[in-house]
Parts: sequence; structure tokens; C-alpha cells
Amino acid sequence: MTLFRAVAAFFNAATALLKVLPIIEIRKIERQIEDYEDEMHRLALSGSPAAKLRIETIAKRKQRASEQVGFIRSSHGDSDTG
Repeated sequence: MTLFRAVAAFFNAATALLKVLPIIEIRKIERQIEDYEDEMHRLALSGSPAAKLRIETIAKRKQRASEQVGFIRSSHGDSDTG
């Protein structure tokens, strides 16, 4: 009976981890998006051509990161998205 309880506890812990991992990953990506936005604001102040090019590159990265969050939410069944 102890082995059964140990296996049940293991599966409960694994299930809890699998429910939390997407939330942790979403938060990491959201922090990354915030960093992109901060850098874009900082670069916008200089207005140089190099800064404008860098802003375009960062905007593309931000878009890809936003798409990743959408994919994780849709595959995780997040009720916040609709």
C-alpha cells in the first residue's frame, strides 16, 4: 500500500507541476516583452537612424514573443483569452 501512495503522490506532484509550468513560462516571456518595450522607449529618445533600425528589430522580437504567449495560452486552455 505504501508503494501505491508513493506513486499517487508522485503523479499528483507531476500534475501540479505541469499545470504551473505554462504560467511560469508566460511570465518569463511577459518580462521579456516589457524589457523590449523599455529598450524601444530608450532608443526612441535618440532618434538616430541606427536606433530606428534597432527599434524595428526589437519590435519584431516583441511580436514573436507575444505570439509565443498566445500559443502557450491557447494550448494551455487559459480562460483569460476568451
